[in-house]
Amino acid sequence: MPGETPAQTSAKNPLAAVAYVRDVGGPQLVPQVLALLPPGDLAALRVPPGAPTQLALTPSMWVPFHAQCHLLRAVDVVMGQGDLALLPEVGRFMAEHDIARFFRAVLRLGNPGWVMELSSRMWRTYHDRGRWTVDRTPVSVMCALYEHPEADEAFCLTFQGWMERALELGNARNVRVDHPVCVARGALRCVMDASWQGQDHWWRGWRGGGNPPPRPPTRPNVIVNL
Repeated sequence: MPGETPAQTSAKNPLAAVAYVRDVGGPQLVPQVLALLPPGDLAALRVPPGAPTQLALTPSMWVPFHAQCHLLRAVDVVMGQGDLALLPEVGRFMAEHDIARFFRAVLRLGNPGWVMELSSRMWRTYHDRGRWTVDRTPVSVMCALYEHPEADEAFCLTFQGWMERALELGNARNVRVDHPVCVARGALRCVMDASWQGQDHWWRGWRGGGNPPPRPPTRPNVIVNL
């Protein structure tokens, strides 16, 4: 809408993207990535003038969503082929970065679809726009993002990889995530459609005495509106 402020995303996201460059490609690639960003993005990401080697951000800060998308595209140019094909791998890394060890223990008590329900509820921790619906069965989940008109193909491919790894961390096996509908391609919403095989070993890691805790209930075809 005219006059509406740009969408914002948590600084955790660009910090995780730079962590990918540093950890996978090496710290020498970080200046190459940042050098591809326009001055406005460098300012938004708190890159010190004359020293484009790091982001002077803290996780509690917020940055323009478009700056994060431009950063992801720059990562793909420097470390990939410039065709965005690298970004699902970046998303998988970011899932590992986001999901702390204690959170993984919680994920293993649910089923893979429940992982995406929980993630959708945390969306506004990372973004100030958009709402998700989550429709799941024991072996699939369809997630749709509404009211986020600035959705970008670079972000969507990264989130596709994030979702794949998050489901794996929730004990899904042979995960496949498709993105058949996208705002960046002219749709009114973005849709992520995932399916998997294998059982969710919810009891994995149980160290208590006696029998493991009861299996959490599986609720097929649950729709969550956020």
